[in-house]
Amino acid sequence: MKLRPVIAIIVAGVVWSVAMPALVLLVAIAWPALRDAVALYQQNGGFDMFETPMLITFQFLWPVTNLLTGLVTVLISRRQLEVRIVAGVLTAFFAVQHWWVYWFDFPVWYNVIVVLLVAPFVLLGGRLPALAAPEPSGEARIS
Repeated sequence: MKLRPVIAIIVAGVVWSVAMPALVLLVAIAWPALRDAVALYQQNGGFDMFETPMLITFQFLWPVTNLLTGLVTVLISRRQLEVRIVAGVLTAFFAVQHWWVYWFDFPVWYNVIVVLLVAPFVLLGGRLPALAAPEPSGEARIS
């Protein structure tokens, strides 16, 4: 068994687990209301303290997190197979979380968007190195 694919998938999970909270905390530095909501969440759990503008902000942070996860996966594994596995696992995880566990804790639009954006952005993140690689003539690829 090759270790590179296993390491890529494990690191992808760690990256995802660290990236989203880190991004939220970075935004919270400049947004006192979000900082207070995060503090309440950390103390009490539950999601009632997150207002609609905060949830919309999270909708911009999810894709960044998923892009980064796909990018790290392909940089380690050097193959798209592991990126697809990570995309599938994360999509299944968030489908269970947001379409079952948290369905009544968040607005429907939030739950649906979170799940639908996971795979496309993980897969796109996995394609970033190929998209940025220069063509033999020295020009960057666009497709």
